[in-house]
Amino acid sequence: QNKHMLSVLRRPKTLRRSLKPTYATQTLRVDIKTIGRVVHLLEASCGSRQYYDSNRHSRGSYRGSRFYSQDNAKADDQPMPHYKSIATWLFGTSALVFAMIMLGAYTRLTESGLSMTTWKPQGSLPPLNQQEWEEEFEKYKQHPEFEILNTDMDVEGFKKIFYPEYFHRMLGRTIGLVFAVPFAYFAGRGFLTASLRNKLIVLFTLGGIQGGVGWWMVKSGLKEELLVDDHPRVSPYRLTFHLSSAFVIYLGLLWTGFSVLRPASKLLVPAIPKMVGRSALGIGIMAFMTSMSGAFVAGNDAGLVYNEFPYMGDGLVPEGYWDLEPEYKNFFENKEAVQFNHRLLAITTLFSTIGFYVYARRFAYPKNAKIALNHVVGMSVIQALLGITTLLHFVPTHLGVAHQAGALSYLSFVAWFLHAIKRIPTK
Repeated sequence: QNKHMLSVLRRPKTLRRSLKPTYATQTLRVDIKTIGRVVHLLEASCGSRQYYDSNRHSRGSYRGSRFYSQDNAKADDQPMPHYKSIATWLFGTSALVFAMIMLGAYTRLTESGLSMTTWKPQGSLPPLNQQEWEEEFEKYKQHPEFEILNTDMDVEGFKKIFYPEYFHRMLGRTIGLVFAVPFAYFAGRGFLTASLRNKLIVLFTLGGIQGGVGWWMVKSGLKEELLVDDHPRVSPYRLTFHLSSAFVIYLGLLWTGFSVLRPASKLLVPAIPKMVGRSALGIGIMAFMTSMSGAFVAGNDAGLVYNEFPYMGDGLVPEGYWDLEPEYKNFFENKEAVQFNHRLLAITTLFSTIGFYVYARRFAYPKNAKIALNHVVGMSVIQALLGITTLLHFVPTHLGVAHQAGALSYLSFVAWFLHAIKRIPTK
């Protein structure tokens, strides 16, 4: 009898009306919430696995296409006033951070990052007349990059490397304002939960620290004792720390935006194994490590050695892998070893992602999770092809920037998938 009642309740409403009245249809003429409770009870009594349907649930409510369960959600997970505006603001800020990371890659590839030899936290206007340009150029001429690489540079050539770094710094300050002003408004109006407010304060603090980290990195390239092969370079350690901080801030903003737009209340879909989420997190961590190894490639100019694939000289592993002493320095300062490590991590990430996709696609997901999963595997292939193409063409600026954008896009899709399945029950 329970199985018969369950089959009736799952039929379309038009079909149920045409059926001959039964005990179930006569006694259960109630609203959809009560039907949801009965369905869950009947399935439990039939011994079937836990099944969730996104159209019904006890004590639930609808808001647009999203379903919020008061049974499963905490107070901070409930829809907040103006949640769409808050999510749009967070996604917009994360897009600006994405753009800033790409501009940072451009300044690194065009060797523009050491053109500004002073730092003012509040910012300043660029030189506005010839005299001011001459004064700024004189400051630059006192540092190793001019003395070693650019002795034939004039003021006009200096402008070409000054502006990218200037706009990179000013974009950082703009992001601070774009974040701080709406935050003050939303917090002042009481539109933010305590949990969300604290998360945003942490992100804002990290953003403020990031400006100081950037200057700390630039200062390393203004000192003669930190030359790399008699070439002025910022410290690869500081560069990697600066990039990793930027990635964390970007992903933090993106994740928080997802959480505001779609709170963590459970979706009513079939349960999935916990291994799906753990595996997705694993490939995300591996991709993050690959990106950071790419920062060491950039910091050591390691992309300009062995511009071939898959071999590195006469074999797959370069002969000079262990040339430096002590040995640990080879992982961070040896050009051959740094490039090999980046290749190895990238290939491992690619095949791990493909394997994860083959495993994960067997389970049922809501539409947004399916789209995210497809984007993850697609972006992994595109990113691998971008990396190989960039290497074979001796790291041209446009391909280098595109390669970094691909890494951040891949992590974005992994974060999207992780957040989407976070709302699915596990077994």
